[in-house]
Amino acid sequence: MITLAGCALVLLLAVYLYHRRRTANAASRPALSAGAGWSEKSSTSSGKPVRFQANIPPLDGFVLEDTDEIAYRPVRWNKHPVTMGISNMPFESWFQLDHKYTYLQKFRALKTRDDEYNTTETRAGFHDAALECLCETASFLALRYPKLFRVERRRYAPADESTWGDSFVNVEDGAVKVVHNLVTGDVWDFDAIEREEGNDWNPMKVAGQLTVEDLAMLCENDNQEYIFQAGHVATQGHWRFREKLGCTLHEIHVNGPVEVPGWRDVLRKSMERYFLKMTPEKAVQRTNFTFQNGSTLQFEPEKRRHANVIDPQWEATPEVLKSAEGMYFRVERQTLRRMPRSGALFFSFRTYLTPLLTIAKEPGVAGRMASNVRAYPSNVDEYNSTIKYKSVLLDFLDKAHADDIASGRVKLDEKGEEIRQKSYPF
Repeated sequence: MITLAGCALVLLLAVYLYHRRRTANAASRPALSAGAGWSEKSSTSSGKPVRFQANIPPLDGFVLEDTDEIAYRPVRWNKHPVTMGISNMPFESWFQLDHKYTYLQKFRALKTRDDEYNTTETRAGFHDAALECLCETASFLALRYPKLFRVERRRYAPADESTWGDSFVNVEDGAVKVVHNLVTGDVWDFDAIEREEGNDWNPMKVAGQLTVEDLAMLCENDNQEYIFQAGHVATQGHWRFREKLGCTLHEIHVNGPVEVPGWRDVLRKSMERYFLKMTPEKAVQRTNFTFQNGSTLQFEPEKRRHANVIDPQWEATPEVLKSAEGMYFRVERQTLRRMPRSGALFFSFRTYLTPLLTIAKEPGVAGRMASNVRAYPSNVDEYNSTIKYKSVLLDFLDKAHADDIASGRVKLDEKGEEIRQKSYPF
């Protein structure tokens, strides 16, 4: 028989263990800003706000004109896995600037003014969520690149959430209200824009003029489906903003002449499940790639055939198939965050184009790339229209790989086999 004293001892032990676990869990979470007033529960599909603060160290010595593009080469030896392929992203790596910023900004501005493309919109009812995405973007840029961007903030009012600071500053610092782009000289005053355009002005138009990334915001509906509700898209090669706006995540991946490889069988369940569980304290990134003829960032609507980025001039001018000199390696870096207040999912997409002639000079890359292309599953071959360029591409890469070995840029072991890079280069 358990005595009263024994029951009391068990109760005390249970209380001790409970508080110990709570203390350990609290220590593992990002610190809450004093007086934040937001829920400590992570914002998942419920949309409940969460307050956390990510540290963004400034790049005080950053010189835009002297910074090269990051050489993303997301190709593996002997396999081309059809998976989500995501990895954790440090918050300070969110938007990455380099010497092409000014050129790409001008390109995006031209596309924004072209009604044929309809590159930016925030759908009715989603202004507040889009404004949160804009404020997070502007705040990050001003903190990470203080010589290139500057923001002005609202006076903090504890009872007014619209005045609260974003996830990169203290809540008492106030919400962003004005953004200065010191590179282009542009200034965006949110209050002035609202007076001119009304309460439903488009925050994504401003966000898209701050970055060189394409942007997309997805919000959850009552059926736990994510809908593309706002964005700014100017450089996508294989899809158009107007074609996808208002679509569910599933429709985005299946609409069009060619479905995204592996979506129904592999990707859909894992991606939808991941999106529902994702929290604001964690950011992720992924990369994908294809090949194209020419350096066009966005193909004209009337020139597209299939849901891919291959220039239709492959058919119009068959002679290009005789040489890989005009071919480019096209990489897309995608990032994903959940917004801490609205719960919206905010994507960015940056496109990098590298001539194959440049790839051929990078030790070890050509051989790994050829191995990856040979491992394409049939549905990836179909999606990328590989038949148009595969033989020319492989001939070029095989020759570059042989040159790598002959010149010693690629080392061989005692058995005469190539010493391959062990880590996967994202």
